[in-house]
Order: sequence, then structure tokens, then C-alpha cells
Amino acid sequence: TGTSIRFANYGASSIKAWCEANQPEIKDVEIEKVALEGEGLVSDRVDTLWKLMLNWLSHLRQANFILVACHSQGVPVAVSLMAKLIQLGCLNANARIGICAMAGINLGPFLDYRSRLFGGSALELFDFCDNKSKVSRSYAESLDICLRHEVRITYVGSLDDQLVSLESSLHTPLSHPYVNRGLFVDGRLHAPNFLTHLVIFAIKLRNRGLSDHGLIRELSAPLAGSLVGGEGHSRVYDDPAVYRLAIDFALESSAAVVPSSSHSADPTRPKAFDRRSSTTSYPTSTAAANSMRRGTMSE
Repeated sequence: TGTSIRFANYGASSIKAWCEANQPEIKDVEIEKVALEGEGLVSDRVDTLWKLMLNWLSHLRQANFILVACHSQGVPVAVSLMAKLIQLGCLNANARIGICAMAGINLGPFLDYRSRLFGGSALELFDFCDNKSKVSRSYAESLDICLRHEVRITYVGSLDDQLVSLESSLHTPLSHPYVNRGLFVDGRLHAPNFLTHLVIFAIKLRNRGLSDHGLIRELSAPLAGSLVGGEGHSRVYDDPAVYRLAIDFALESSAAVVPSSSHSADPTRPKAFDRRSSTTSYPTSTAAANSMRRGTMSE
């Protein structure tokens, strides 16, 4: 798709900016960019990209810091690849690792969009809505491996994502000290308002290890963007601040003592269509979405 090259460029420039701001005395920082491309089912992409990554193993072993930037379906793919690298001992034991997970389909896309028109890799995305599916279990296992090895993951959701809900992109069932969350707000379309600040407040609660009492889940449907002309799902990866957020968390957060019960998402969480039973109506246009937002904020 060509987007991985953009991810690599944004990530490299953000790492350079962090080093200039925090380690100005070090002038010879070496940054190696690796852009991996692949299509198909999640498992097929993992296999394909793993073969490509073998060309970079020497660089990975020498790296002091590794940033993985991924988007949408690429999030579970990236987590699976990182888990595989860890399991096979391919990384420097002292390396800091961060994952910038943008608009990830962690809990699947909006279920209302499921159709017989979808097939192959597109249809597989809806399997993430069921925590008992093969792809969900595999993703949970890879997440567990990464978090147990102190990989810092920053989940960033887009305020008006037209394909993936905030509940999914922020992976709300997952609770762990090495998980950070952020919100992308397209300044061209949205001015700061009560609803935006409410979502930010809920995310801050989660980042401090506190419950948001289901607030993000309940707001996911009213905030859904339009399938026609909506750009929320793709605009998120063009903001350098998103990458900087992931880098700050990966390099500036301290080690944590983690209870064994916090290593992964709650295995008893219900399926997505059960969790969202109270939010079954999604806007079909930008006007409808804006109307729902205004209605949510009205007295």
C-alpha cells in the first residue's frame, strides 16, 4: 500500500527529534528504517513479513531502541512479529521496544459493516470481534509475550474513525502498565468541545490504571465517522505527534511490577456484539454523525 514507508519516515524523524531534545550531546545517533509490506490474512502477512525481516536481524540485535509503527490490520501483525522476535531471542536483551498501534482492529471493525460482500482478509477482521476465535486467541498470546518482556504499546484511536470504534482501536478490555492510549483529533474538522474532552478524560483514567466505567464503549457508536468521505481511519498516521507519543512512552516510562493477572485482556470478556448491545445504531453520514454528537451534548 505504500503506507509503511510513511510510517518509517515519520517514526525516524520523531526519534531524531526526541534525541535532539533529550540527548543533545549525542551527535551520531544512527537510525535504520525498515518498511515492511504485505497483504492477505493476518497469519499470511506474519509469515511473509517474517521472511523479509530476516534480512535485518543483525540490525535488530544491535539496536538499543526499536519503534514499530503499525496501522489497522497491521497492529496484530506487528504484535505477532514482535512476539516471534522475542521468543527466538533475536533482540538485544537491554533494548527498549515501543509499538505505535494506530487505529488497530484489536476488537474488530464495526459489526454493522459485516456483509456477504466481504471475503478473505476483509472478512477475517470481523473474527477479532469474538475473543474465542483463532485470530483473537493468537493475538492475545502474542500480546502477553510482548507485555511480559516490557514492550511498551501505545494504542491511538481516531475520534471519528469510520471503520474501527474507539473501543476497538484503544483496546479497552486490556489493562496493563505497559499499555498507553491516545486520541487523534483532526483539527480540520473538529474544534475542542465537551465530548472531545470527555473522551480524553476517559483515556486519562485508563492511562492511570483506573476504570472509565464503560464510557469509551458507550461513546464509540456516536463518534463513528461516515463511510462516505470519512478520513478518520487514515488521517491518524499522518500526524507526527502520534509517533512522538509512542516514543515518549517507550523511552520515558519506568519499569513496573506487574501482577500475573494483568498480562492480557480478560479472557471472559463477551463478544463484541454483546458488549455493544446498547449502541447498535451507527451514523450513515457525516451529517448524521454530527447530529448524534450535538444530541449527546444537548441538555
